[in-house]
Amino acid sequence: MPSSSSFMCYPIIIPTLNRFSHFKACIESLAACFHASETELIIGLDFPPAEKYIDGWKKIKEYIPSIKGFKNVECFERTENYGSFKNSSELQNYVLTKYDAYIYTEDDNIFSPAFLDFINKGLERYRDDPDVVSICGYSYPIKWETTASAILQHQYFSAWGYGEWGKKRTLLLNDLSSEFIRKALTDKESLRQLNFSPKNKIMTLFLFNTEEISCIDIVRSLYLTITKKYVLMPTVSLVKNNGWDGSGEHCCDIRLSIFKDQKICDPQKLNKNSAQIVVFSENLEKFQMKIFENRNRNKVKAFVILLMIKILGFDLAKKLYKSFKELKHGIK
Repeated sequence: MPSSSSFMCYPIIIPTLNRFSHFKACIESLAACFHASETELIIGLDFPPAEKYIDGWKKIKEYIPSIKGFKNVECFERTENYGSFKNSSELQNYVLTKYDAYIYTEDDNIFSPAFLDFINKGLERYRDDPDVVSICGYSYPIKWETTASAILQHQYFSAWGYGEWGKKRTLLLNDLSSEFIRKALTDKESLRQLNFSPKNKIMTLFLFNTEEISCIDIVRSLYLTITKKYVLMPTVSLVKNNGWDGSGEHCCDIRLSIFKDQKICDPQKLNKNSAQIVVFSENLEKFQMKIFENRNRNKVKAFVILLMIKILGFDLAKKLYKSFKELKHGIK
């Protein structure tokens, strides 16, 4: 699709259901971004699964026709409840019939005016780099020892506003099969990497409990760690997640005010022509240790799981673990 900018303006896709105030704030912040008028907005409005969702759903449905500031607004109104994963996946599949990349956000994010500029330029510049999987607009609330214009390269994926290429998404989905779980938890090199940090221990626990792989933050971060690939992020976040008010699907712990109160980047502080990439891990590891320091029980579980796999093998360890969980919950 042609654009009057010096680079491609990729479409934004947003799945939503009933969080009207969050959705409206998200749309308004995107409409205020540089290049919004050259950008298509594609919305997936899911069908309410229960009566308690209907009021917010109706407000969003009535609001969508009034959205302005974009090149075009297209809405897929679901006639049955898809759930967040299916709703998102169908939007992604649809947009890839028209474009070779897209920008994804959930409906509870708000953005710096520089967000679209950063993501679009990243999608253009790193399209052919096999080691860069995504361009993320979010950055962790850490004091990085570098300039505000630097680009961070690391292996912690954030879905809070990101750009992704269709071909690389296909490769990732092909890799994230049941065999990915087996390899991640049996291969010596993979295990060494997964045990590198507290967060990876928690991710190991999640992976062992997963029956079906879906592309959420934690699985993608594992994928990046094992395959030695990266995402790129700004030094200062271009995104704030409003889901920490308790409404977010994976952001229910409102004690984490470090996210809830996070500031987003002033566009004037960005050097738009900067190509400097800085590889960081130590700062982020320390940050993740702080976030996960109250989850020692999960770290112990992860250690036990890895020990079981080493002694019994993957299949038997998983079978015994599943049986133990069923007995614990009184499932016959």
